[in-house]
Amino acid sequence: MRKLLLIISIGFVFIYGIAIGHYKLFPFDILYLVKNKVHKENNKSPLYEVFTEEVSNEELIYPSLLNLNDVYIYNKKILIPKGLYSQAYKNIKLGQIEEINMASNIEILKINFLLDKKKYSAFAYGKKIKQCENQNNSTALIIPGSGHNQSFKIYKNDPSNYHYGYHEALKEGGVDNILIQIKPNNDARAWHNGFGKKVSDNFIFSWQIRMGGSYSISYLIEAMAIVKYIQSCKNKSVVMGLSQGGEAALYVALQASPTYAIISSGYSLQGEYWIPAGFDQLLGIPDSEKIAKKEKFINFISNSPTNYFFSWGDNEGLYYGTDAKNQFTKEILDTIDNATGIIHSKGHRFPVTEIQNFLKKIR
Repeated sequence: MRKLLLIISIGFVFIYGIAIGHYKLFPFDILYLVKNKVHKENNKSPLYEVFTEEVSNEELIYPSLLNLNDVYIYNKKILIPKGLYSQAYKNIKLGQIEEINMASNIEILKINFLLDKKKYSAFAYGKKIKQCENQNNSTALIIPGSGHNQSFKIYKNDPSNYHYGYHEALKEGGVDNILIQIKPNNDARAWHNGFGKKVSDNFIFSWQIRMGGSYSISYLIEAMAIVKYIQSCKNKSVVMGLSQGGEAALYVALQASPTYAIISSGYSLQGEYWIPAGFDQLLGIPDSEKIAKKEKFINFISNSPTNYFFSWGDNEGLYYGTDAKNQFTKEILDTIDNATGIIHSKGHRFPVTEIQNFLKKIR
């Protein structure tokens, strides 16, 4: 009996030890502080330079990464060759749609798909579509803008987050279901060390480009897979984004042709002449000239079955603020039947009322 209790105790300690690192249970915070102290005292380890970004305060899908080879493995999992991008939506073959059960009842979907016979997975916060054959239902995909760990804050409808307002805009606009894309190495998908830190972008972006893909391409194609899932359910589809997420929504719409595309503070025709963009923005996207040059942009939007909504705020920064002030892009959109351009009084935000009116008008 004593031997059995010993075996059970050892097993419990072992399992709980794994859970501490994976789910950040007690005494995770204490161990994290000790680990950080050790790292600060001995930062000669190469891993000290790898795990530099904070993970978000939630449950994580992946186990801890232990070494540089693990970073390579996770990088390789999301690598999609640049040559596959232009026909990606057409060639995506959907696989199993899984609901991941998290201990805290957070809802996560895993959309498995094949592209060029290789297995990939896209992830989103939200519920599996229940009425899959109901053509009157609509489902929206929100693509997060720039910044680490944005999707969980969007999912929680955090008032302090710059995406705040999307939920009210979509629900009052008549959208039935909402999915929020989880980008690689963000939020629940963090490539983490088990002590509150995740892999630095410096160990992802350059490697992806060096190996013939790009982080941008990977997450755009993952977004396309989510839209393909929505459209496979015969639902009306909405692709929506703010800032970099708005630009991403436009790129996804280029191939996926959703019912509606909402691009807020995410696109300007000024980009044909100048654009301020850092290394963390969308870079190296094939066919980008289709939306960069005015004549090609007009042709693409005019011949698309999608209804487009673009917006800019009067109180934006230089790039989009200049467009709002001069109405540079809006004047072009006003000549296109299936496009709407709105200048609003807010800054780098979703214009809630205007989006609601757009969705209600075209339903």
